[in-house]
Amino acid sequence: MAAFRPAELRDFYRDRYHPANLVVAAAGSYDPAWLEDAIARAFPAPRGAPIVLATAAPSLAPHVAYEAKDVTQLHLALGSPGLSHDAPERYRDRDYTDEANPFLHMSLHLALEEQLSIDQPPGIAHRFQILVSRFRDRHEALHQALECLAETLWRAQRDGTPPDASAYLSCLERRAGT
Repeated sequence: MAAFRPAELRDFYRDRYHPANLVVAAAGSYDPAWLEDAIARAFPAPRGAPIVLATAAPSLAPHVAYEAKDVTQLHLALGSPGLSHDAPERYRDRDYTDEANPFLHMSLHLALEEQLSIDQPPGIAHRFQILVSRFRDRHEALHQALECLAETLWRAQRDGTPPDASAYLSCLERRAGT
């Protein structure tokens, strides 16, 4: 590290952490215009074209691919004030009977994202793309798929059986109208 000059490090980061090479994920209630402005202020205008990280657009067909990249990942987390870490009693005695349990909801989101990333059960990624096309909104498609996942898990627990992958995929197809 001592061999690097500050200007070289700045050039490296300016070239690679180009807005065209970044993904910013935001969750919760926020104003999209404010977020775009905050990102624009946080990153200086790029010098020239970004370094090409991939040469072809990904296929939407289910497949397995590994692409080695000569980059370091940067994770940027932006947030706003939320719940205090020293106030767990705010939720300890809550009964989520008449409302959605946010912890369960987020767990289902994480489970579904994992399933989509590994296409398990096989065919879920393709069916999810059909849902996205139908609803024209990835988040709405996620919620449609979450309903199927929740129903599949509920039936498995009720019946004392493993989750039925074919029923799960059929539910996704019904919601996609196929």
